[in-house]
Amino acid sequence: MREGAGRERRIVCANEMEEVGRLAAALDEFGGAHGIPAEAIHDARLAIEEVFSNVVKYAHDDRRRHAVTVAFRLEGDGLVLRVEDDGRPFNPLDLPRPDLAAPPDRRRSGGWGVHIARSVTDSMTYERAGGRNIIVMRKAVPRKAPRTADPR
Repeated sequence: MREGAGRERRIVCANEMEEVGRLAAALDEFGGAHGIPAEAIHDARLAIEEVFSNVVKYAHDDRRRHAVTVAFRLEGDGLVLRVEDDGRPFNPLDLPRPDLAAPPDRRRSGGWGVHIARSVTDSMTYERAGGRNIIVMRKAVPRKAPRTADPR
């Protein structure tokens, strides 16, 4: 299901990895329509994919379908990415940052997806509200002319 148009896009999808392709395609379309450079869209896709995959893998103890809401919008000179789920409370900002100076065999195994998402965005916030985890990431984006339909 897709809701919203214009400067915001909201997608409600199932907590299934197969949804990643649909989210990526919607973000690509949104970026093209609003003149967001490919590099910024690539970073936004990576951040959404990492956070979404964590929701799919870890948010629920059951195997039932749960709705995950992913939204992206333009706000000022940036792109705002939001992922909302009804899983168990989890604040990714509480995870320690990986020790990149440590030898690979001495690094802890978890938290890399969150690290990647934080690395490719300018900020990440977490809120627990109404029984839902809400992660908001912001990415500053230079703007170019939006893609227009071929006049032929």
